[in-house]
Amino acid sequence: WFSEEGQYLAFHFPDYLADIDLEEIAASREWLEAAVAKAGTDRQRARAELLLRAFEYYEASAIAYPRGDLAGAGIDSEEKALAVIDSAEPRTAMADKRRRLSLVEFADHPVLVHPLAVNRGVALTGEGWGATSLWRVFEWIGRSDAVHSRIGGLAETADNQAIRDHARIMLSVADGTAEPINPDPSFEEDGTWSLWVKEGIGSMGATAEQAHSGERSVLCEGMRRGGPNQTLAFEPGRYAAVCFAHTPEDQQPSGTIALTITPRDGNDENLPSFSTTVTPQPGRWQAVAMNYEIPPRINDTDVATLMFLVVVSGLGEQNRLYLDDVMLFRLGPLDE
Repeated sequence: WFSEEGQYLAFHFPDYLADIDLEEIAASREWLEAAVAKAGTDRQRARAELLLRAFEYYEASAIAYPRGDLAGAGIDSEEKALAVIDSAEPRTAMADKRRRLSLVEFADHPVLVHPLAVNRGVALTGEGWGATSLWRVFEWIGRSDAVHSRIGGLAETADNQAIRDHARIMLSVADGTAEPINPDPSFEEDGTWSLWVKEGIGSMGATAEQAHSGERSVLCEGMRRGGPNQTLAFEPGRYAAVCFAHTPEDQQPSGTIALTITPRDGNDENLPSFSTTVTPQPGRWQAVAMNYEIPPRINDTDVATLMFLVVVSGLGEQNRLYLDDVMLFRLGPLDE
């Protein structure tokens, strides 16, 4: 699993979970439960129950992982949109179970304890797994009364706070009443965003060629790395971020976008970031969303400000990517 070039399966990137067949996960549970049932002695039963208990973490990880969300898979029917909505709550429940097992129930167990807990790396935390999948159906809110009604129901009655938060934001964005904390999320004015183009490779600027809302978006062309960014005042709490990305229909998928919140200290030094990364799919405005809890201190350092940005990486020399409605929301204080 390790070579001079690096780890084959890096500890801090769980993207290999996208390749796991959930039918194999279900079969594995059946086999482990059968092993418990067929145990002939107390020691055999204890060992089988321990294996089943350990398996619960990996089962929860595989079910909760946002495989379709990160791949940018589109939804081409109302039936599929409703199925995605229906899956959000059970997947979010599994994401919560995964964190609870790693951080609480296994924390002091002599065998099941995780040497590297899920909060060790941002990509591992699983915050938002399940809940952010709702954004895959955003375009259907205006096209389907059934989808609109189902999202509205989640906004009011979902047991999970993250699902309620994302459902409410989706409805507010869809009806034009959203109130993000960052200025000019739709790039309608000049000077409200810093436009970072690393090493001057490629270009970026506001354009009226495409827009998800309003009159303008920002166009990234042939950029190796860079993106629009803002520095914002900080208050500890629960945050959600959303952006929309579009690439031309005749363009092959190229590069990635990372919706990112980077806390910074009083000297403007970066602290560990919160982000989610996708490969934009051509021909439509694709929603990207995430939610995280940001505490007052990270790595024993006070957080002073937030840098909010979309990092665009690896565009082909002639490739074009449009970004619009890049929004940051503070949802409320940290849970007690």
